[in-house]
Amino acid sequence: MSGETSKKQEMKISLETWDPENGKGIDDLLAAGHSPQVLDGDAALEFAKKVKKEAQEADPSPAMKKIQEQIERVKEEQSAVLVFDEDFIKSLAGQSSVAIGEIKAALKEILGSKLNLNDFAKAIKGAQNQLQRGNLVVIDGGGKQEKGLKIPPLMEHEKGYYKLIDRGGEPWPEVLSNFKLHTKERIIMQDGSEFVNADLSIEGEKPYPILLPPKAFLSSRDLLVGLKTSRAVWMGKDMDVQLLRNHLLKQDAQTLNGINNVGRYGDYIVLPSLVLSKNGPVDKPSLTLINPGNHNYLNALPEKFPTKEEHFQAAKNIYENLTRINEPSIIGSVIGWSFALPWCDLLRTTPGWGGFPHLVIWGAAGSGKTETCKTVLRLSGIPWSFEPFALPKTRFTRLNVYSLTSLTPVFMDEYRPGAWPRYESSKVHEEWRGCYNRLQDERGQADLSTKTYSLCAPLVIAGEDRPRDTTALEERIIALNPKKEVVAGEVKEYGTECKEAFSRLHQVSLEDFALPFWAWSLRVTDWKKRVQEARQSIIRWKNRTGYAVPNRVVNNLAIMLFGWSIFEDYGSFLGLKPAPFVNGGSVFNAFIAAYLEVMPGGKQTSELDELFVFIGQMIVNGVLEPDVHFTTFKEDKVVVRVPEILPKAYEYARRSDRKRELLGLDAYRSLINNTAEKEGSYVLSTTERADFHSPAGGRAQFRGVLIDPQILEEQTGVETNIWFKGTTRDYIAFNSYPWQK
Repeated sequence: MSGETSKKQEMKISLETWDPENGKGIDDLLAAGHSPQVLDGDAALEFAKKVKKEAQEADPSPAMKKIQEQIERVKEEQSAVLVFDEDFIKSLAGQSSVAIGEIKAALKEILGSKLNLNDFAKAIKGAQNQLQRGNLVVIDGGGKQEKGLKIPPLMEHEKGYYKLIDRGGEPWPEVLSNFKLHTKERIIMQDGSEFVNADLSIEGEKPYPILLPPKAFLSSRDLLVGLKTSRAVWMGKDMDVQLLRNHLLKQDAQTLNGINNVGRYGDYIVLPSLVLSKNGPVDKPSLTLINPGNHNYLNALPEKFPTKEEHFQAAKNIYENLTRINEPSIIGSVIGWSFALPWCDLLRTTPGWGGFPHLVIWGAAGSGKTETCKTVLRLSGIPWSFEPFALPKTRFTRLNVYSLTSLTPVFMDEYRPGAWPRYESSKVHEEWRGCYNRLQDERGQADLSTKTYSLCAPLVIAGEDRPRDTTALEERIIALNPKKEVVAGEVKEYGTECKEAFSRLHQVSLEDFALPFWAWSLRVTDWKKRVQEARQSIIRWKNRTGYAVPNRVVNNLAIMLFGWSIFEDYGSFLGLKPAPFVNGGSVFNAFIAAYLEVMPGGKQTSELDELFVFIGQMIVNGVLEPDVHFTTFKEDKVVVRVPEILPKAYEYARRSDRKRELLGLDAYRSLINNTAEKEGSYVLSTTERADFHSPAGGRAQFRGVLIDPQILEEQTGVETNIWFKGTTRDYIAFNSYPWQK
């Protein structure tokens, strides 16, 4: 028999069987050239039942032997009186319901109408009640009971729970369950609700831990759901559940304060498996994390506090290599953001700050965005093997993920708003704005109640594009756009250093870094002063340059600058110093470069602008054809077929050695949609029908993007006349326009 056990403790069983004449064991069978028959699922179960029955018949228990002997006597004498023999009835009372059912059927077949099955069943039930009464031990309100008992006490038998009912003035036991619970911890949540952490015992099985939520004690049905096993049987009524709850509350158990989210709480950091103070793990914490869903993200967080040697090895590798795995504007921002995470929730609740930015790493395939995101996760103890959450998922799934942690980053991958329905991207963006400020969201439940979610997760987002829907969201992110050529070692300035440093960085267990660093972070008492000093540095730069930087973005940049200072200070604590950036640049300039790369509200020249400049170049050089890739519309407007142009653009970019990576179709669709909504945009309509040459011959109507060439020229420099047929202008000078190659 072979079995494969899943994380949910489900078991898939296969059973192999063969004729014993072909081999005593599997080795003999195979050596003789035979193969076993494989039975799966129900077939395997039925075969096992058959084998068990045959074994029992071949060698029955002493009690079953007596029962079989009595059945043979009944068969010989055809006497129903023998069925009601006291010893026979007592023997039946100790058997399983399945066995009793089979015996009833056998006796009915033998005696027919001579046997009254109702009387027979009553006799067995009476014997079972008598057996139960003989083994009962009163544990709650015991002693002699009086007539007219109104609140029956809970009683405990070696097999489960019972209660006493009033039967003719006498207390009589009524079975409630086949299990017992032993309370280990009472967990009081911040809203006053209470969880019970207990050991569940079922006769014949090893006790195992179970967490009962407050809802489990509302009704019998809720209790069975909370027990999470079909082997636990509850036969009591709803009011009996309250007897059970009262019994559990009276048991001697430790009382803890329950926490819903991983994060910092006062002088402690609470994780699924341990609680940290400034001195390391707490032996007997008063706080605990409730993870009723056993979410795989929480299971991926670190559980074991590393040794000093393990931690120092990870830290040494980080300080020697992390600063050199990408250009300064990228990796400087990553470090600043990552090392500010222990103060994420504190910054959200500090007046004048109110939020913590999300880290968005976007770009074309091969730019290293996923690898960079996974590096961020490893700095928080999450292994490289942990898979990110692929967007968009369902709203229920997203809300669950957002509410898991306020300390460790949650990696949301495959951000492609252009491929989603408009309402979906709007909803996701709204949720992310909520996460910035740790707002709450509600979702209706099947029972018509509502569940409240705390949107507290600091997010790491990867995709082809960055969020561009509204300024409100763009001011809540740090957007980084790594270059493929940098991570590939194709930039002369950096050589192959970035690629080699990345390889060195991930040769040790980076997961051993997080826990001691978090414990040390609890010792930093002057963090407010340091954040304010970082903010003043950003404000001085803003005033000096004249950039119109929104206050929220000033805060975001200050948080990263603060995080970098923490990175340097913790290195000093360990006797380590960060390696210089690959170009030797300053930290401050790295952050400013990241800001200038992607400004709030879009780059000064957006990726869509760059695409149309490149399209203009292709038109001038004869790569694109009028009436095939673009056409005139109502004299002075143009319809452009972007999906048909992009394959040509990718090919031409390769031939012309264009360094700037083009985005994917979905990203450009998103850019087009967002640009069309802005006042004064050169995009007039995202879908407009126009006449084009048909591949089948003649003319046909196709959809494209309607643009105003005059506005496009004003904003990008792409001359208007190139879009119209019959022009005689000389466009040789067109190639001198300052677009990015």
